[in-house]
Amino acid sequence: MKELDPADLLALALVPGAGHRAVARAIHLARNLGVPLSELAGRPLRDLLDLCPAGSQPIAEHLAACTPRVHARACRLLDKAEASGIRPVLPGSREYPLALRIALGSAAPNLLFIHGVGSLLARPAAGIVGTRAPSTAGVRWAKACAGRFAEAGIPVVSGGAQGVDTAAHRAALRRRGETIVVLPQGLLSCTIPRLYRAAAAEGRAVLLSEFPPKAPWQAHAAITRNATISALARLVCVIEPRKTGGSMCTARHALGQGKPVFFAGLGRGAHLLRSYPGAASLLGGDGYLCTETLMEAWARPAAAVPRQSRLC
Repeated sequence: MKELDPADLLALALVPGAGHRAVARAIHLARNLGVPLSELAGRPLRDLLDLCPAGSQPIAEHLAACTPRVHARACRLLDKAEASGIRPVLPGSREYPLALRIALGSAAPNLLFIHGVGSLLARPAAGIVGTRAPSTAGVRWAKACAGRFAEAGIPVVSGGAQGVDTAAHRAALRRRGETIVVLPQGLLSCTIPRLYRAAAAEGRAVLLSEFPPKAPWQAHAAITRNATISALARLVCVIEPRKTGGSMCTARHALGQGKPVFFAGLGRGAHLLRSYPGAASLLGGDGYLCTETLMEAWARPAAAVPRQSRLC
């Protein structure tokens, strides 16, 4: 069977309802049949049902909906992405992070899009996530954690939201560190800040999306993105978490993957994390942020991932 084609994978991902697992199942079916994925895409549903094993009707429906018109749209999107400095990354390539396969299993994305230095994705990173509306102390804590990681040569990984995410990325880059920005939308549907573009050109940043280049922001994509952040991180810092929301979701993913989680804050989310085995506060009794705790945790051997992380 020939190597997977980014256009084939993107076309299937453009079919409504075809998420990461659906694409993975279609790839598995094509491999079992010994044919290229493109040979199955767009075929009549009746023919596909004859080829698919029992219980595989959803796969057949997704493949039938992947028509030549959808494939042509995928090719146009790839051309636009390439013109903007965005390139596709397939599993098995040098730039595809093995950490995603290890931590996410069958839920790992089968196609990534990146802008910047893909080699950063192969290195262990430290996650920093938190509220979009941090207090003055929360911003200070996020910057302190990111700055400490940057000084130690450890890349920071976070989302692209305002608040803690942005504070962490900017602090790491201003300390001449490296950063990984994981977005819950397509790279062509967002405006990349000038600081990130400059850092990417210097080899100190990479922007990553597991969604089609023009995919808009959606709540379910943000939840999926949280799992990707935790998968890329060796440990996760959660700054001023709310009781519900993206940062708590990322923390749960990380804990499910057997990774240390540290938190700083006084709200209900922090009190909830305090009750979770594997989560520890970064704040001393006097409210002082102890970043040395992070360095001590980083120095310990990485834990084996016990199981695939549970989606929030």
